[in-house]
Amino acid sequence: MKNFLNFRTLFCVLVLTGLVALSAHAQGPRLKVEFSLKDGNKTVLSKPINISVSYTKPAKRTAEDLAADAEVYRPFYIVLSYEGLDLELLRAFAQTKGSIDAEVVITDSYGRLATRKMAIKGLVLEGLNEQNGGEYSNSYVNLTCDVVYVNGIKLPD
Repeated sequence: MKNFLNFRTLFCVLVLTGLVALSAHAQGPRLKVEFSLKDGNKTVLSKPINISVSYTKPAKRTAEDLAADAEVYRPFYIVLSYEGLDLELLRAFAQTKGSIDAEVVITDSYGRLATRKMAIKGLVLEGLNEQNGGEYSNSYVNLTCDVVYVNGIKLPD
């Protein structure tokens, strides 16, 4: 009888552990990313799966070299990934001749991490990658920009 009670207790613990893991997975991703940009008078709100921001400090060059590359060089490289292509975002970049300013808000659905806000200045679409096959579809939007503010801190400074 004692073995039966131990087995029943073990079985209940395993089932409850599985249910807790399943419910945590069903709640969705912990970090949520919202990417918004101004397209004329309209704001385009996009919800990528994730965002990657990298900064590359330029090599030391002369003032003449920097002046010549000022229009071309953007030190920030940003990649947004989506489950499918975000056509409204693509339309906003296609209709804009110059650069766009955007804002990113990253929130923790558990409420443990502070909300992070990024203001992105001088954003330009540099590339796009879309992959489709069977039941699988995702896309990557590659952007560059001049300046990023993270919670009000200007980078580079």
